[in-house]
Amino acid sequence: MKTLLPFAMALAVAAAPAHTADTSLPALMRLLPPPMTSAMQPGQAILSYARVDLLAGSRGRTYGPGATRAAAVVRTAAVGFGHMPMGPVDQWPSVSGFDFDAIEALLVLETGGLPNGIRILAGARMPGLEALAPRLASRGFAPRSIAGQAVLARGADNAINPQYRADGDALGGSIAISLRYAVPAPGVLLATREDATMVAALGTPRLSDVPELRALAESSAGGPGARDLAQAVVFVMALRSAPPMPLGSPDEMRRTLGTEMRDTDMLAGPPPWVFAMLSE
Repeated sequence: MKTLLPFAMALAVAAAPAHTADTSLPALMRLLPPPMTSAMQPGQAILSYARVDLLAGSRGRTYGPGATRAAAVVRTAAVGFGHMPMGPVDQWPSVSGFDFDAIEALLVLETGGLPNGIRILAGARMPGLEALAPRLASRGFAPRSIAGQAVLARGADNAINPQYRADGDALGGSIAISLRYAVPAPGVLLATREDATMVAALGTPRLSDVPELRALAESSAGGPGARDLAQAVVFVMALRSAPPMPLGSPDEMRRTLGTEMRDTDMLAGPPPWVFAMLSE
């Protein structure tokens, strides 16, 4: 009993109801780690963000299922969400413990080879761990602690759990893949499929520490605080061609390269990302 009490207290803290949730991209970036080197493949979409409420034309929280926000995501925000199983969303409440229309914002950060990404579902009606625990116990989820944070976890890393297969398994798909759920902020459900990715998600540094991404997210679209930013996608930049080589004798090439290096060694190189955004 003494060992269960601290965990129960942690779940209670994580379950504090959210009257509102900060679903802006800058706020959610503060809850994520930067992408790992293994995810930095040229042309890959490493981050996809969608304000589901704005895409569906109903800003903010809903008061129950039936607002058809899933249709808006499928129709408008397909980039980056193809690897997030949805299944029959009408069965989410009974199988996954929450309804799709509780979601106001979705964010996917690819941290390496699939399926090791981080998924964030944010909204004022998103349940905390204390509410989810009894609903998901029959789905194989049990309380654990990862990196000192209370989580609900099912299965071994990246495992398939056919004994828990059910339509409407929100992020486990038709194969009931392993999941770890954490609540790093009120109204925010963060999901990974392995412990190490959850450790990274709960640690430091933060994605918001990347100055280029932070500046773009905060100021380039959607007004102050990106409050009207409906979608954002971050791609890894792919170089179209190699830089030109200087011509001439070896000595001339050496002098040319030396001059260029002295002139540019204090300048930052091009950022490794291409950032696309769409405001409301």
